[in-house]
Amino acid sequence: MYNTITKVISDVLNCCTNKLCPTNPNSKTLSILLIGSLLTLHGGLLQAQFCTMACNDQVNVSLGGTCNAPITFDMILEDGSNPNLCMPNGPQAYVITVMNASNTQVIPTSPNITAANIGQTLPVKVKHWATGNVCWGSVVVEDKLAPSITCPPNITVSCSASTAPAATGNPTVSDCSSFTVSFFDTQNTLGCNDPTKIINRQWTAVDAYGNAKSCTQTVAVQQGNINNVVFPPNLDDLQNPALNCTNPDTSPQNTGFPMVNNGEISSGGPCGFGLTYSDQTIPICTGMYKIIRTWTVADWCTGTVINGIQIIKVKDDQGPVFTCPGPINASTTSTTNCSATVILPGITGTDNCSSLTNVSISTPVGLVQSNGGVVNNLQLGIYVLVYTASDACGNQTSCTVQLTVEDNTSPTMICDEITTITLDASGMANVPAQVFDDGSYDNCCFDGFQVRRMNAGCGVGATFGPTVKFCCEDI
Repeated sequence: MYNTITKVISDVLNCCTNKLCPTNPNSKTLSILLIGSLLTLHGGLLQAQFCTMACNDQVNVSLGGTCNAPITFDMILEDGSNPNLCMPNGPQAYVITVMNASNTQVIPTSPNITAANIGQTLPVKVKHWATGNVCWGSVVVEDKLAPSITCPPNITVSCSASTAPAATGNPTVSDCSSFTVSFFDTQNTLGCNDPTKIINRQWTAVDAYGNAKSCTQTVAVQQGNINNVVFPPNLDDLQNPALNCTNPDTSPQNTGFPMVNNGEISSGGPCGFGLTYSDQTIPICTGMYKIIRTWTVADWCTGTVINGIQIIKVKDDQGPVFTCPGPINASTTSTTNCSATVILPGITGTDNCSSLTNVSISTPVGLVQSNGGVVNNLQLGIYVLVYTASDACGNQTSCTVQLTVEDNTSPTMICDEITTITLDASGMANVPAQVFDDGSYDNCCFDGFQVRRMNAGCGVGATFGPTVKFCCEDI
């Protein structure tokens, strides 16, 4: 065996010596498989391809600001760049494969790891491409870098403005892991100077692994200027809508405080003003009134005092609420006149701020100035009644009711007590009904007379008709 290998090597060397093969170092390489290794003929020289590999059991990798890191051969191999251990050598000599935590498949970003792998232990395979030799190690992916935080710019605000972060700004924060942001204020009050207060706001971002970083923002609060005070507007239905009398809230929290630069001021607040008010109430009607509110503002730094008037109107502009009566049907009530006397029902109702003070009913024969009442001399027909209710402030609500007057009174009948009938030659007599009348009448209209026998006879029944028949059997 040894003699055979020697012969092969000798032949190869002779080939190159006699210029039968390339001698340029950059030309292609001829490899000869030997026992346990490879020989590479390169530039006229034979080089062995070999690799003895030892991998680190565990390497801790902390991600940087990009939240992405490549796993390289020299991270995993012990003394991976030593040419005495592996040949060829260098980054191009190895293939790196990063597996998932359960070692069942290659992660999508292999050989890179990302923020999605933080907290995981990932198996890593290193393969020497020339020899095919392989060793395994692992990486623990960590986040040891504090979040990146940029504070909002320093800002100067009006003494009436909010100094909350919603008004002054929030920091910009980024990190490979989830994080929380908090702030702590240190205030320096400067009295009557401008600014009157400086707030040093320290923002701190802490990620899920306890890494923290802070920055500081300065918020300066301007000294108040009493000449910039604007008193709250009137609520009087002229400048702004008035308040409704149903549970009105006339407190300044609802009707407004004096303002500076569109922000409300308060007594002893950052603007350095004293603030008070007094109310004078003027009644208009039950549940309706006006408030004359006098505001006083004092600047403690300059001693200046100013006053302002605000008018607050509480109004009742809604009429009473009630249920209208249903349709009314009435009959004539006189036996001599075709007319009716009708009793109109009253109503019950409520008002939002006062009470019902007046109810009237419009009828065909005049206005009834009461809650219900009597109307006389209503002729036959269909009428519309209008019920109107008023409250203490003159607000009105109306509804309509249909009234029907009918003649439901029967005529008054007056008959002759005794009437003598003479039969004709045939023994018969047909007597008109009015023969028996002795002054019958009706209150509205008399339509006519009808008469009937008390009992059937003479070939006719006991039914009404314009005449009645008598015969010999009635004698």
